[in-house]
Amino acid sequence: MKQQLSMLVQRAHTFISQYPWRCAVTVFIVVLSIIDWMAASPINTYSCVVGVLHLLVVAALPVFPQIGCLALMVLELAGCLYPAVGGPSRLWGVCFAIGLFAYCEGTLGAAILAAAGFSILQLGQIITYSDYGQGLDYGSGVSLLGVLVFSAMAGYICRQVVDKNRGVEQKAAELVQDQARRQYEQNLSIAAQLHDKIANGLTTIALESQKNLERSGNSANTASWQLVAEQSARSIQELHAVIDCLSLVPSDEYAGVISEQLHDELAQWCSRQDEAMHNQGLQGRARINDFGLIAKPIASRKRLLFDVLAEVYVDISKHCERQGTYQMTITLCDNSVEITQTNALAKSESRTSYGKGLQIYNGRIEAAGGMLSATAQNEQWNLYVFIPMS
Repeated sequence: MKQQLSMLVQRAHTFISQYPWRCAVTVFIVVLSIIDWMAASPINTYSCVVGVLHLLVVAALPVFPQIGCLALMVLELAGCLYPAVGGPSRLWGVCFAIGLFAYCEGTLGAAILAAAGFSILQLGQIITYSDYGQGLDYGSGVSLLGVLVFSAMAGYICRQVVDKNRGVEQKAAELVQDQARRQYEQNLSIAAQLHDKIANGLTTIALESQKNLERSGNSANTASWQLVAEQSARSIQELHAVIDCLSLVPSDEYAGVISEQLHDELAQWCSRQDEAMHNQGLQGRARINDFGLIAKPIASRKRLLFDVLAEVYVDISKHCERQGTYQMTITLCDNSVEITQTNALAKSESRTSYGKGLQIYNGRIEAAGGMLSATAQNEQWNLYVFIPMS
């Protein structure tokens, strides 16, 4: 229970760190609604229930903006059919939901749809239950429409600004990748020249020295030819190591999976890894929760994601209890991916934190603005990874 609570706190802290403004606006809206509630108490149980549900949905909007917006529409529709008298003003939450929905969807059509839907519901309530006996009051109706439309356009404009900035960052990332590719091609050219002009010469020296060593028998030159043969062989090995290093492909092992359908790619890739785990006698399966990404992932971040997952599966194979089980959840939400993974440790394991492999990836993840946390308590391994994808 304590471990689950700790993981929950870590995820909450990560979410707040990534979306500080979204969380701050949510707190502001909830406080305003509570102040309204204190000023006008609900007159019946129904109004009280509507007020509580409204506050709960507003509090959940930062995490589930689309679902929360739909839930608020349902509440407003209920208000059209049967009015709630007293309690918090729902206008603050409605405006926040419209703006956040327009921001997350990022299209003008979504902004218009959200503003139009809530406008119809709000105006329906004014027409049906206006304090004026003759229905809609022109001034209040126009003001209400203006506020709702302003909220939708504010969310849409903010999204356009963010997308523009992300476009600049993505172009910079593509430029870096292009430079890395050109550097790789240059390294290949250097490796080819080293092989053709130096390695072949060293090979000739090694062969000739070996022949002279065989001819010399036990003469005084034997030690000299032995030294030449050993040194030339060692130089060839070291040169080949340099050539291999220059010929190493940049971190592009998963370039074949850089496409739009990240969910499907993850499902197929994890399915193969899970099958490999099953062949080792380990039981478990990765579960993918797809709440939708609001921006196209950067290619380097996707490679980092798959690299980290590969390391996680290696650790499961090495440290999980034999014939044991493991659990893994991969969550896609907004512009990030979260990984939570647990398994029982083998009895012989004295592991208390992550090893060298995860330590290296921890540096890469932090450089990308993410976070990695791992603990081992009561023979149970718990891992949490957060990776921004754009």
